[in-house]
Amino acid sequence: MIGTNNSGRHTGTEIAAAVRKIVGMIRERLPATKVLLLAIFPRGPRVRNGIAEPWELRMEAIRTANAELAKLDDGEHVRFLDINAAFLGNDGTIPNSIMPDQLHPSRTGYQAWADAMQSTLEEMMR
Repeated sequence: MIGTNNSGRHTGTEIAAAVRKIVGMIRERLPATKVLLLAIFPRGPRVRNGIAEPWELRMEAIRTANAELAKLDDGEHVRFLDINAAFLGNDGTIPNSIMPDQLHPSRTGYQAWADAMQSTLEEMMR
């Protein structure tokens, strides 16, 4: 997991550039390694220390970063997978049963995460 903590201080383009660099370093050092690059997960409204986070601005950075990260998918060594729909309810918000604090998955959220990656991981391991 990478990028969500940066969404409060960096643009989506900056986040994507940092992830691109990390993926490049992995590919350089371990060229046969396959990388499953997940879209940065969604965030919802949170209050920390009595202060509401600017989650809409964070989501704007995350959406921009994800759009740029999707371009790293080469279909062979790097696969980009956006499973964010697995974390959203029918109304487009994050149910508390999935992410009680609107950021960290619950047990149910982790299961949704695993289920959403399963087929892509199986395909990549062939």
